[in-house]
Amino acid sequence: MQVVLLCRAAVFADAQAAKNKGEFSILKTRLLRDSALFDASTTLPDTEGKWKDIDYDDSATNDWQPSRHWLRTVWLARRYRYNVNDRFNDTELAIGISNAVNFWYKKHPVAKNWW
Repeated sequence: MQVVLLCRAAVFADAQAAKNKGEFSILKTRLLRDSALFDASTTLPDTEGKWKDIDYDDSATNDWQPSRHWLRTVWLARRYRYNVNDRFNDTELAIGISNAVNFWYKKHPVAKNWW
């Protein structure tokens, strides 16, 4: 009886893993598609590596504006990395991402609500 239960558990686990793999594949596809369509923040930072509409000296304890810098940088990196859009392996995009990362480490903004 225990062997039968173990076999059933193994079959169920395999079926669940296959289902999860399919769901993760769907999520990955949607994220990549959404990153390709994400226009508001996919403009490149300036040559210094910052976006002009972000207040890097913001001291708000919620909705801290500099956090948008990393959100945008990650979206740009996704556009650069995944072959689902016209910016895949784009040199100008790679330079923009690099400038954004370098700016962050030079500026080193710190949120007031970080303990």
